[in-house]
Amino acid sequence: MAEPTRRTSALDRSTALLSLTLLVVVGCASSAPTGIAPEGSPRGSVEKAHPATRLSSTPQRTTAPDSPPPDGSPPATILVAGDIASCGWHADGATARLIEGIPGTVMTAGDNAYQTGTRSQFRRCYDPTWGRFRGRTRPVTGNHDWYTSGASGYFEYFGDRAGPAGKGYYAFDAGTWRVYGLVSDCDAVGGCDSESRQRRWLESDLEEHPRRCVLAVWHRPRWSSGPHGSSRGAASPMLRALYREGADVVVNGHDHIYERFGLAEPDGTPDAAHGVRQFIVGTGGAPHYGIQRPYAPNSRVRDNTSHGVLRLTLEDGAYSWEFVPVAGDVFTDSGDGACHGPPPGSDPALMDPLRW
Repeated sequence: MAEPTRRTSALDRSTALLSLTLLVVVGCASSAPTGIAPEGSPRGSVEKAHPATRLSSTPQRTTAPDSPPPDGSPPATILVAGDIASCGWHADGATARLIEGIPGTVMTAGDNAYQTGTRSQFRRCYDPTWGRFRGRTRPVTGNHDWYTSGASGYFEYFGDRAGPAGKGYYAFDAGTWRVYGLVSDCDAVGGCDSESRQRRWLESDLEEHPRRCVLAVWHRPRWSSGPHGSSRGAASPMLRALYREGADVVVNGHDHIYERFGLAEPDGTPDAAHGVRQFIVGTGGAPHYGIQRPYAPNSRVRDNTSHGVLRLTLEDGAYSWEFVPVAGDVFTDSGDGACHGPPPGSDPALMDPLRW
C-alpha cells in the first residue's frame, strides 16, 4: 500500500516545548563524497497505526513489571544525526552548534571519535565540539569506538552515561517511551543472537518495562542504500525481538547519508499496522557517502547533501520527525506516526529466524 504523503516542513519549527529533549546521533566510517539521491515518495510522509496496549510475548515472568510513566507525560524531542567528530572535519562543529541551541538530552549512536576512538581522539577531536554537552549525553558505540581495545577510550570518556563498561547496552525512559541504546558490533559483547547476553537482556527489559512506545538506537542498520549496505547478521536478531514486542522506531548510522524507511517487518515487507520505522542519520560530521542502486527495500527518502540532525518528538502514543540541516544546507524531511502494539501471532516460536 502506498504511503500517504505531505510536503516537508520548514526548518524553523518552534523548539519552545514544555518537554524533555532527547538528541540522538548516529554514524560510522570513512569518507566518499557524492551527490543527492532522493526518489520515490515526496520528502515527508505520514504512516499511522492504530494505538494498542503493549503485550508481552514471553510466556513467563521472572520479575514483576514496573509501572510505566503516567499518561499525559510531557513529550520528549529527539534530534538525530551521525558520524560525529574528527580533528580534520568542520561539519561536526556545525552540528554541535545546532544542538547547543536546543535544550535536552543528547544521544549518540556510534563512531563518536575518529578514527579509532582513542583517549586522545576523544579529548582532542570530540570534546571541543560535541563534548560541550557531554553532561546531557547518552552515547552508543560504533565500530570505530571498538578499534581501541574494549572501547576503553569511549567508556573512560563517557563514564556511567555509557552503560556498564564492557557492555555498552542500556535503557531509560523518555516521557512515556522506553529508549534502548544497543551494540551492533556483536563480537565485542558476546554476540547478538538469541542466546547472547545482550539479546537476553533486551528481551527481559522489554518484558519487565512494558511500554506502549519504544525507540531503539544502535550503529549498523538492518537496511541501508549506502555503500556499507544492509547488515543482516548484526541487526536482524535485535530487530526481530523489537518487532515481536511492537517497537516503533529504530535509529542507526554507519552509512554517511540520511535515509528514511516505511513501516516494515524485519525482512523489509511493508507493514503499516505493526511495522518498525527505521532511520539512518549518518550526517553528524563525516563527509557524505554515495547512495547505491537498487535502493534497499521499503526505502522512502534518501539524501547525501546536508549535514544536520533529525528531530523526533516523542509524545504519549505518537511521534513526529523533522530533519533539521545546519546553516547553509537545505534538505528537510518531516512526518508523523502513531505507536502500536505487537503484531498478531507474535509468539517467538512463530517468528521464523531464517526469514529475517
